[in-house]
Amino acid sequence: MGVKIASAMKKFLQKIPNWLQWSFVFIAGTLMMMWPAIYNGFPLVFSDTGTFVYTAFTFFPPMERSIGYGVFVRLATLGISLWGVVLVQSLLLVYLIIRSLQLFSPKIPTHVVFLVLLTIALLTPAPWFASQIMADIFAPMLVMTTGLFIFGVMGVKEKVGLLLLLIFSLGMHTAHAMILLFTLAATAILAYRVFVSAQQVLGWYMRMAIVAGALIVTVIGLMNMNLNTYGQFTLNPSGHAFLMARLAETPLLKDYLVENCVVNEWKLCQAIPELPYTNVEQFLWWPASVVHNFGWLESKPEYDRIIQGILSNPMHLGYFAVDSLDKGMHLLTFFKMDSFYPQKVNSPPYRPIKKYFPQEIGSFTSARQFHDQLYLLPAAEMIHFISFLWSCLLLIYVALKGFGSKTRPFIVLIISGVIVNAFIMGGLSGVFGRYQARICWLIVFVAIAAYLTSDKKGEGEW
Repeated sequence: MGVKIASAMKKFLQKIPNWLQWSFVFIAGTLMMMWPAIYNGFPLVFSDTGTFVYTAFTFFPPMERSIGYGVFVRLATLGISLWGVVLVQSLLLVYLIIRSLQLFSPKIPTHVVFLVLLTIALLTPAPWFASQIMADIFAPMLVMTTGLFIFGVMGVKEKVGLLLLLIFSLGMHTAHAMILLFTLAATAILAYRVFVSAQQVLGWYMRMAIVAGALIVTVIGLMNMNLNTYGQFTLNPSGHAFLMARLAETPLLKDYLVENCVVNEWKLCQAIPELPYTNVEQFLWWPASVVHNFGWLESKPEYDRIIQGILSNPMHLGYFAVDSLDKGMHLLTFFKMDSFYPQKVNSPPYRPIKKYFPQEIGSFTSARQFHDQLYLLPAAEMIHFISFLWSCLLLIYVALKGFGSKTRPFIVLIISGVIVNAFIMGGLSGVFGRYQARICWLIVFVAIAAYLTSDKKGEGEW
């Protein structure tokens, strides 16, 4: 019966022009990736959304965030509606998914692409992050763009477009540079097992070098911007505060302060009774937080001195390294969708939305998220966890059968990106589910793509 249905569908689709089929798939896929925002009644927001909206209109680099996503918000909304952000994010995501599928099989049929998009929309967190005014969705898009640029077969114009998207994605978050750097390194080391010819090796490594060059140029540009704004030639002017927040999670900071505050009048000594903190957010963002009390820039000389004092001790450095590895391991299997809690009146996103998008404040306050009525979220978390485990088994099964020589390096890069993301974000920012939930769905995607194309010996066997 299934074969008959598939045959009937194939004959029906053959009567429809190819361009019309792809147009439908692209539009339908975009709407699928927007469904959580449509269900919510307004784009999903997070506490950081407020900073990005302010940056979109002031173009002033925030101390604790990259300016890239704020610029993106301004361009995508045209100053008219935040729905533009969700629309553009969904369009870009669908484009990358489709082109990645075509890397697995250049002549993959439109109905198969449609079903893959539907699967991703229903079984993974991808649409939730595509529907949120946050830079998180650009982490998986950075990895996919890199893979397509290095291993994809396409025209020069499209390659240039991918390179520009890669550079733009790098500027969305200060951690993206490290994620890309270590993903490239891991791929260069691991992918040697899938090289099949000297020409292929040369081509891949040349494109990796181009990506590395784009990474260096982008990082230098962002550092120069911070030098002009804050007088610091650094990728993150608030890096000292985030690193201190991580140390505050461990016994290291309290022990060091107890030992050294006797002879040093540091402001941070006041925090000894509260240490160690539960997590980095308590140190950074809570109303009574140390950063709020001491200031971002004002705290730097003191924090730098304390950080140097702690990490210059080999035993302390070893402890911190092991703790960071432990958090990275934990984050690998922890992908709770914890960035969709209610944002009420006077919350961080409320004020800038009211100021810059007053015509949408009514929609914001009537949305499900505002009233804590995202009833589908718990089910989405459970479904994603099941689909992730199932996809890991499916990927192992396909691997045992053997990946195609054209797709093996792409799969290596995707898996490397997912793992690197866990260790970078876990080690530097702590264990928060959204850091991994935003990207680990790529495992589901490559497992499905690899399985669907594993028995296709030629391009025309669909």
